[in-house]
Amino acid sequence: RPHAKQDQFHRASEKRRGYFAGNRAGKSTVSCAETIAWALGERTWYKSSFDVLDKDGAVLRHHNGSQHAPEVTSGIPGHPTKQLIITTDWDKVDEIWTSQRGDNPGKIWRLCPQGTIKSTKRNHSGAIETIEFNTGSLIRFDTEESFKRNPQGSESSDWDRVAVDEPITNDQWKASARGLVDRNGQGDFTLTPLREMWMYDYF
Repeated sequence: RPHAKQDQFHRASEKRRGYFAGNRAGKSTVSCAETIAWALGERTWYKSSFDVLDKDGAVLRHHNGSQHAPEVTSGIPGHPTKQLIITTDWDKVDEIWTSQRGDNPGKIWRLCPQGTIKSTKRNHSGAIETIEFNTGSLIRFDTEESFKRNPQGSESSDWDRVAVDEPITNDQWKASARGLVDRNGQGDFTLTPLREMWMYDYF
């Protein structure tokens, strides 16, 4: 069940969405849930009925769950999607997103419905860099660290959605965003903006 700010993010129709907040505000959770929704073609939680609460527990709105609720598919392409998730380094990818440790699994495994992932691929360092879904959708992870070593690595790819999960340089965003042009893709920023203040100007 999304809290008020997460609900606002999921339902926003803009092609560039930003959720800037401090620690424990649900930034990576909202990004991961949206990532899975784009991979599956629907935000499954909006099929259920629930109250959206503010930080004090007051009800802001009631969501009437339905298979046909507009929030279920709004803005999500009707075809298998390609998404790029960018964060700081591969340790952060593992810690937040893809860890398969039983005591503290990554958010992908905590939020993803069972049986929907077809395969995973690891990179040279052993971290999961690609996840393929049974729907044909693909998630690829990249890092600020990798871009600094090889700026050209972000070029020549096309994406339906690029999700920035930690502050990155403007150069890296521009390189990745070029991949959104052909697909009229979505760009999402969910982060604690302690650096790279260009993002404030951008929004």
